[in-house]
Amino acid sequence: MSSRQVASRYGPLLALLALAGPAPTAGADDARFKSTLSECTFLGAIQVTIEIDTAQDEPKTARLTLNDNTISFNAFGDRMATEKAVAPFPVALERLRIDDPWKLGRKLYSVRFPKGKDELLGKFALHLVWPLRPGEREGAARLVLLDQNNRVSQTLDLERDLSDDGRRNAREAKPNGPPVATYRAEWANKVVTVTASGNNPTPGWKNVLTVLPIDVYPPEFRFTQTPPGGLVPQLVTPFSVSTSAAAPTPIDHVFVIDANGRHRVAVEQVADPHAIPAEAKAALEGAGEIELLSLEPAHPQEKPADDFHGWKVLGRKVVGDETVRKELVAAFEKGVAEYTGGPAKCFNPRHGIRVKHGGKTVDFVICFECYQVRAYVGGAKEMWFLVSRSPAELFNKILKDGGVPLPKD
Repeated sequence: MSSRQVASRYGPLLALLALAGPAPTAGADDARFKSTLSECTFLGAIQVTIEIDTAQDEPKTARLTLNDNTISFNAFGDRMATEKAVAPFPVALERLRIDDPWKLGRKLYSVRFPKGKDELLGKFALHLVWPLRPGEREGAARLVLLDQNNRVSQTLDLERDLSDDGRRNAREAKPNGPPVATYRAEWANKVVTVTASGNNPTPGWKNVLTVLPIDVYPPEFRFTQTPPGGLVPQLVTPFSVSTSAAAPTPIDHVFVIDANGRHRVAVEQVADPHAIPAEAKAALEGAGEIELLSLEPAHPQEKPADDFHGWKVLGRKVVGDETVRKELVAAFEKGVAEYTGGPAKCFNPRHGIRVKHGGKTVDFVICFECYQVRAYVGGAKEMWFLVSRSPAELFNKILKDGGVPLPKD
């Protein structure tokens, strides 16, 4: 189609767009879509953001931000961007009655810039595809740049910007499914670890905690729950899932998004993850006997009869012999002292320790596979630190010698 034909076909629509007034400021129903930061520019911008009023079935206006900062790289290949302030500007939208060739129900809009901004387009035309994915009005959008011959010159996909909290709470804070989980966050060794725990109404639920793929700091997380299919027993089942994200500098909070909204979670600063917390260390070294446990690493679908902080106990061995007890403590402390890395993104504990000292019970839930230990003082206060895999061999030997079964995997 020639440029003259394009003008003839869409001329009346463009005339209507020219009459459209400026877009209002961001409202309670605006959704923000943002592209990833890239040195490959789109309309001269390293990042593009568009805000759309999702309350309208066919919105007439939007707000567009073209981040025209520049990206450079240092000698180590780290990407750096200038920080010049950029402001959004209003654009007019007009639905184009063009059928979706893939029959996905997507809608195509013409995007018209206001006077003073139209030189940014030059001889190009801009279209908006929204919603991009069927059934996800707020999931993603796409911008399509067309040359003067109406051929697609460039496309840019934009994902929902979930860092935009103020205008999202009213929409997303809707009860949906089981109660919100309990969230806990810890920062240590330039890593923030978030844990979601709670109870599912039945076994078989899929609980997933992920880091959102958006360019924000502190990082943000999403917790989702998927119910089981078919018939399941009506048995309340505890769950606990964790994930980690890089956090080069200390942070005091993160956000977790779930079916009930967006939640600010305070971050506990772990002073030294490569050391056993003093209270737990004193109990470990001062206890007259140690109970060593073998745990099933797979999180149970229902609460086991003999559980250790939510994990099924396969067997227990009381270590009363002073020589063996000292050997076990020394190996454990050596494993903590020698490990200098970070945690793995899992928690599949196969070992546990319980000691009683000073009128308190101190428990250690240990995942050598993931280099993590969760310590509980008095059944409530929870602490976290790291350990190498080296003590596992001695722990297994003590359990085997005591006739305690080990997990199969």
